[in-house]
Amino acid sequence: MSDKKSILILGGGLDQVFMIRTAAEMGIKSIVLDKNPHCPGSKLADHFEPISTRNVAAICKFVDSYQEKNEKIDGVSTMGSDIPHIVAKVANHLNVPSIPIKAALLATNKYKMKQRFKKFGVSTPAFSLVRKPSDVKMFMNKFGAPVVIKPLSEAGSRGVFLLTNEKNVDLNFQKSLRYSDDSTILVEKFINGPQISTESIIINNDIYTPGYADRNYENLEKFLPQIMENGGWVPSQHENIKEQVEQEISKAASAIGLKTGVIKGDIVIGKNGPVVIEIAARLSGGDFSESLVPISSGINYVKSVLELSLGKKPNPNQLRAKNKKVVANRYFFVNGGVLKKIEGLEKLKGKTWLEKFEIWREIGSKLPHLSSHGNRTGVFVVSGKSRKLVQSRVDWIYKNIKFLTE
Repeated sequence: MSDKKSILILGGGLDQVFMIRTAAEMGIKSIVLDKNPHCPGSKLADHFEPISTRNVAAICKFVDSYQEKNEKIDGVSTMGSDIPHIVAKVANHLNVPSIPIKAALLATNKYKMKQRFKKFGVSTPAFSLVRKPSDVKMFMNKFGAPVVIKPLSEAGSRGVFLLTNEKNVDLNFQKSLRYSDDSTILVEKFINGPQISTESIIINNDIYTPGYADRNYENLEKFLPQIMENGGWVPSQHENIKEQVEQEISKAASAIGLKTGVIKGDIVIGKNGPVVIEIAARLSGGDFSESLVPISSGINYVKSVLELSLGKKPNPNQLRAKNKKVVANRYFFVNGGVLKKIEGLEKLKGKTWLEKFEIWREIGSKLPHLSSHGNRTGVFVVSGKSRKLVQSRVDWIYKNIKFLTE
């Protein structure tokens, strides 16, 4: 029996690859589950099984069989997948560290979460549970437009719509309802202001927030009534209120019963300070923890999350920034059609400031309609000494890379 620690990672897709690689760097054995036998993580894991990360019974059956071979599983984790309740249930089965199941369930139900926010004095927009379009219209009459409607348990902007008047309430209500598990959705008052994404590590109620980025919603009107984020910036231009933001995140975490764990926060800076839109008891996927923060600040806080999952207290010094390079990530949005060609790729050669460039669709493939973040075509990450310089590099990429479809 090996002394090497083992971590069960739920998910082997692109969003989990960085965690699998980080575990390898730390000398931790990765056991990865994903229903897709050809997922990227299947080739990186020390052990892989094609099991759905939503099937608790199947996961528990697998871990029991695995441990019967005298190979102990020391922890459970994930990133980029909104399944903290699955992680918590499996961890409870294994008797390894995790957040409480109740806290995890609250974090995956936006209405129950916001009820707790209201009870514990967390600053959050006015909200209501609605079952029919007329309920949304009544809410708009009471609180004014615009409002946001969203499913209770989805992520990645699926089923999220910004409604500026009553004109399209009926149509978009039905679209949002498609993602609902129980014929209800959430409506909340839209708060206008700069938005911040946060990722915090909470250790016995002490909060550390290495992930603190400005969300980028330029050209938002292009996608309306859908709300589509186009990447973000680090460092944030709102570092001056970071302490206030952390206070609200701490209150939000306490409200759902989380004392130690990970909190991803969606924050708006309103007229009276930070407002918590929602939180998630997990790391985000994509570029936030993989590219933006490590490149900008030298921090790989996924290491700290893995340590927490294994029952080890992270060193707070590992969560403090070492440098402050400006970094931005942006996405390619190509709405439908068959991808025939990508022009300009040869121009990327030698661009040392281009930290990452990925195309997620194959030539000849049919591109999906842009209905959520999962339908984006690709991503790039650029860096530089100033926002002005980085913005010019973002503009250069968009100008020179062209997607031809038919």
